[in-house]
Order: sequence, then structure tokens, then C-alpha cells
Amino acid sequence: MFYIVTASADSYITNKIISNKFRATDANVGRAGTLDLFKLYDESSFIESSTRVTSSVSELTRLLLKFDYSNIVPLTSSSLDINNNSFKAMLRLSEVQTGAPVPRNFSVGTNNETFTVRNETASSDALTISNANNATFAGNVGVAGKTPTHGLTLAQGTGVGNKIAWSDSTPDFAASIYASNSTDKLTFATKNASNVETTALEIDTSQNATFAGNVTVNGGQILTPGGVNIALNPNTGTVTVGGIIQCSGAGASTFTGNVGIGTTSPQSKLQVAGGIQMADDTATASASKVGTMRYRTGTEYVDVTGTNLISNPDFTTDTVWTKETGWTITGGELVATAAAGNTACYQVPSLTNGSIYRCTFTISEYTSGKVSFRAGTAAANTFFDAVGTYSVIMTAGGALQGRFGLESGVTTTLKISQCSIVEVTAEDASYADMCMQTGASTYEWVNMVRNTY
Repeated sequence: MFYIVTASADSYITNKIISNKFRATDANVGRAGTLDLFKLYDESSFIESSTRVTSSVSELTRLLLKFDYSNIVPLTSSSLDINNNSFKAMLRLSEVQTGAPVPRNFSVGTNNETFTVRNETASSDALTISNANNATFAGNVGVAGKTPTHGLTLAQGTGVGNKIAWSDSTPDFAASIYASNSTDKLTFATKNASNVETTALEIDTSQNATFAGNVTVNGGQILTPGGVNIALNPNTGTVTVGGIIQCSGAGASTFTGNVGIGTTSPQSKLQVAGGIQMADDTATASASKVGTMRYRTGTEYVDVTGTNLISNPDFTTDTVWTKETGWTITGGELVATAAAGNTACYQVPSLTNGSIYRCTFTISEYTSGKVSFRAGTAAANTFFDAVGTYSVIMTAGGALQGRFGLESGVTTTLKISQCSIVEVTAEDASYADMCMQTGASTYEWVNMVRNTY
């Protein structure tokens, strides 16, 4: 059941429904001096420069209709069930005069507890609002006057009309998304501690993402386009790349397999296509450093001829050496037994005062006291008091140039198995060293052989 209201220049809704075919004296009918509650269409005219204007008149159309079925139900109950879900009450709006700025071919009404705005030309619902307040648009939606080209279209810019935003219950700003019209960047913003909108993430036209803060991944994985997983372990603070590279929070990295630098197919644990540049390592030589190489610059003492200037250096015979009280040579060793601190054992090699020598000796057995080995009484004096091989660079000077001496006032008991004095020359240059084990429990930085070419 429906009722059609026919509209024309004389059709109004006042306190009664009136058409141009029916006039009532009590119904506010007519153009002049009437009190119109609502007017259906923009059909008014006005005089401008002695000319009556009747088209495209700027007059708002307002319409309010109330459907009251209470008096209709008793008359139509035998043929019409208005409580049925199929019953519809629609108001259809149509243009009646070409050029008038009025709604075109739309109808509004309810359908099964759903409010509907229907496009009669397309015979489809343009907008539906359910009784749960869910709104569904059949086409695209444009915001702030933007012509829609997608499901939801906003104009680029940083104004409030250009953003999708969220607010809390205060309501204060919480977050927003917008596209800048100057950089074409997509921006995600959140509020800072002062409730001010602040950029959190920007994505440019090359899909590069820039985060304003830190990125936290709690025990998850990042999958790269090539299918390589980057796993983060928050418990151990490690990052694992493809199960091959593991980096710890302490700065240590471990690799499974071969590592290539400048090559994509390394054939050994480390293969470098090019030179390797090393820096100085000042750590003390130790078991954990064995095999370590270092590069350094400094003064290196290079052998002049390599000739040992000491006679009977390994004490195979009890000759050459002058032994004071407490010193003996026996069993291929120089022995000091409770020797007083003012005693010595020495010989007179052919050393040149002012020349540089490397004095080396080995303490094979130690009980007490301190001993030195130097290139003359005027040379530097360094004492040693433990088993080991010792080497001292010194400038020759004074008498008794191949001299083992004891620290004054200290009684010494020990054995010496070999000694040497070799002339050297000082060179300032760059050197490469390797940490090596030189004895059962001794470790040294050893200068690698240098060849000039």
C-alpha cells in the first residue's frame, strides 16, 4: 500500500495534504500571504531587473513526513500486514523541472528495521543503517569534499580534514594517519607525553620506512623478501640471521660455515679477496691469544750478524767463566748456591762500548734470590727471579761485559742453562707479530721474518 503526493508549483505540505487538483479554504493554499510549513520543490520565482527568474532558484528544500498507520490498519488488515518484514514505507524524491537544484531519483525509508537511502535510477541501496547502527555504503566515500576514487578517499594534507584519527575517552588525540601533500609520505602519528601529535612512522614513495623511536620484536622473527629469517631472542639478547650468523649483546658474532669478504664462494673458514689490514694488539701473550696476528709500528732490534759473542754459552765445560764465591759450573749448568748478593760470574767478550746488544739467558731451576745478565757494569741492570727465558736490550759499557750478577744483600740459589749476547741495530718501522707458545707454559709475541722486495 502506498500513497503518491503529486508535486507542482501549487503543491505544499501544511496542516493537510493538498494537490493542485484540490483546494481547501482552511488549508493555507496559494503563493501570496500563505504560511508554508514545508515546501516540496524549488519552484519559487523572483524578479530581477524587471525579469522573472524561475529556474535554478537558490531555495533550500526541507521535507518532513510522518507515517501514521494507526487509522489505516483497521481498514486494510484483511489485505495488508504492515508488521510483516516485507512491508516497506518509502519516500521517493524526484525532479519535476529540469535545471532545479533538487535531489534526483532517490528514496528513503525503512526495510526490516534497516534505514535505507535508495538510488532509484540504479535500483540499488546507496546507504543502509541497521538497527545495530552499522552503516554500509554501496559505493566509495569521499571526505571533506574529496571526490571518492576508492572505498574511503581523503585529500592529501596535514589538516584535521585530511586525517583518519583516534581519540580516547577524554576525548584527547590518540593517533592518526595521513598523507602529506608536499612529500607524498604516509605518516603515522601518536601523542607524546604532552598529548601533542608527533610523527611515529613515515613511509615514502620508495617504500622506505623511518621510525622515530625504537622497534621492539619480542621473541619473534623478521622475514626478508629473500626468505631469510632474522630471529631475536629477548632472553639471551642474541640476533640470529638465517641460522648462520649469531650476534650477541656483548658484541661477539659467530658464523656457521665459511666467511667470504669480497667473494661469494669462500673455500675456507675465512677467505678475503684482497689485503687484510690489522691494528696493534697490546694484550699480553697468553694461551688464549696463541695464533693471533697483530700489526704495529715501533723500534725493532734486528740482529747485525746473529753471532753469539759469549764463549761456552751452554756451560758444557768449566772454562772461560770467572766464578766468585758461591758459583759453580756442573752438569751443563751455571749454579749459584747460597751465593751472596755482592758476588758474580763473568767473562770478557769483545763488545763495543756504545753498541746495542741483546742479552738472553734461561733460568732452568729457581729457589731464591735475584739475578741479572748484562753487557758490562755500566749497562742497564734488570733482575729476574723465576724459571724462564729472558731477553734484555742494552747498550754496552764498562768492564765485565758478560756478567751474571746478584741483587745486593740477597742470598741466591738457582741454575742457568744457557746465555747469549748478540749485537743488534735499532730500526723504526712497521712489524707483524704472531702470538706463539714458546715453551711448556710460556707464550710470546714473535716478530715474523721480514723480507724486503
